[in-house]
Amino acid sequence: MTTSFARRWLAPVLSVVLLLPGSCAPPVLSAGLSVAEAGDAAFFEGALRAAVKHDLASTFAATNKALAELAYEPCVSNLKDHSGEVTARESNDGRLVVVTLKESSLKVTLLQVRVGLFGDQQISRIVMSEIVDLLNPEAKTSAPPHPK
Repeated sequence: MTTSFARRWLAPVLSVVLLLPGSCAPPVLSAGLSVAEAGDAAFFEGALRAAVKHDLASTFAATNKALAELAYEPCVSNLKDHSGEVTARESNDGRLVVVTLKESSLKVTLLQVRVGLFGDQQISRIVMSEIVDLLNPEAKTSAPPHPK
């Protein structure tokens, strides 16, 4: 009787359980968190990532200047041989703005911008844009003069 029960019920139940994914939550792709967005930067796991065609030292200087121009309160600014990190605070609610830099080559630097614990894509994009604009002042778009 137990052999019949095991064959009739246990085998189908085990096969269904083995076919289920490893976690309880189904894998879901979120457009804002795991897929590279249009443009040169990707927002992934709460951080905006991009590569710029500038050396580490000039990217580090532009990062510090960008955060100052955006009126963030500076906290920490560290530059090492092949990496750097600049941390500032938002003035209204004190969330941390962390920009991590990593040298990919002598002329390419990887940037990562994270705002707050869970990441804020809009603010991260503003910070990234300001850094890139400071690195490429000639590419900065300005509005044409208003006709009179």
